Amino acid sequence: MKRLILNSMLSIMFMWVSNALSFTDSERKEIADIAESHLINNPEIFVKAEKVLQERRLLSEEKKVIDHIVNANPKSNFNMLDALLHYSDSPRAGKDKASVAIIEFFDYQCGYCRRADPTIKTLLKQDKDIQVIFKEYPIYKDVSLYAARMGTEIYKRKGIAHYLKYQAYLYQLQESTKEKLSTTNINTAAKHANIDVKITKISEQVEPLSGDSFLKHNTKIAKMLGFVGTPFFIVMPTKNVERSKITVFMGYPGSIEDPSIALKAFKLAIKKARS
Repeated sequence: MKRLILNSMLSIMFMWVSNALSFTDSERKEIADIAESHLINNPEIFVKAEKVLQERRLLSEEKKVIDHIVNANPKSNFNMLDALLHYSDSPRAGKDKASVAIIEFFDYQCGYCRRADPTIKTLLKQDKDIQVIFKEYPIYKDVSLYAARMGTEIYKRKGIAHYLKYQAYLYQLQESTKEKLSTTNINTAAKHANIDVKITKISEQVEPLSGDSFLKHNTKIAKMLGFVGTPFFIVMPTKNVERSKITVFMGYPGSIEDPSIALKAFKLAIKKARS
């Protein structure tokens, strides 16, 4: 990446120097050498340039996602807004008819999903006019599929309170034990949420099953919106959805060292959705 940035900068400078007809060949070479030396001796320029490039690329990707949300294809029978906001198998917490929705695509093996969870729970406590819609999206497959199936089943059988209890305890187990996600801690978290694992008869198969309707649904949305990783957040109004009121976070919008950054980012997005 740094080599690419250097070559780009030097190419631009070379073009500028070459077009400066008032300079002799030796003067143009001297200017180019000075510019190259300055870049090499000040490598922080690369960091700044790379950051700008990443931000521009991210903004472009976020714009594409928002385009897909607001510009429905009239020839398609798939309603993106309805799929994001009203799919019945998606667990939802908070106010039923909230003015703002936070839609989260996540995987239980995703470390940043785990980091984001306390922030989401704080928002639910502090703001009584939001709804969080959880989209189980097990990108790691294997045991993540079992965790997602269990979570979906708990929501269907016991409701959102038990689902949130399962979710929080499963994250907590991974955090406290530093162990990878396993069927054992999934079953432990399910029992903590008052679920009899034997009764659920949930498959531990590591490949998608025909009955995994939630997975098909969420995967379809993900592909249409063009993202592959987790976590992925969409903050938007639940009615009168406009481009200017949607915020997309392609990843955890904070830092491990300072969780308050993520909380501020979400609050700004919520304020934007209500504007």
